[in-house]
Amino acid sequence: MQGAREIAAENSAKNQERMISHYNLSLQEKISAENEVLILTPSSTHKLLIKWIGQVKGVHRSHSCLEKNGSTRQLLVSKLRPYITRIEQELE
Repeated sequence: MQGAREIAAENSAKNQERMISHYNLSLQEKISAENEVLILTPSSTHKLLIKWIGQVKGVHRSHSCLEKNGSTRQLLVSKLRPYITRIEQELE
């Protein structure tokens, strides 16, 4: 029984990694390593109170981000959006 459980856990982990990589392939075009991104963070269970953390540099892998303080977090690509800077116009 123990051997079957280990084999099932191993196969489950392989399949989950394969599904995640397949899912990220379809969304990979939106975010590249040199672009800045917004990160969706669940701050509440209410869907309208979720916060976006902004202006974070993307890293080489499609599911990681490098934050301003230098830490790296692994995230799903669906939790990232491209950060678009505003161009402030001078009033004349």
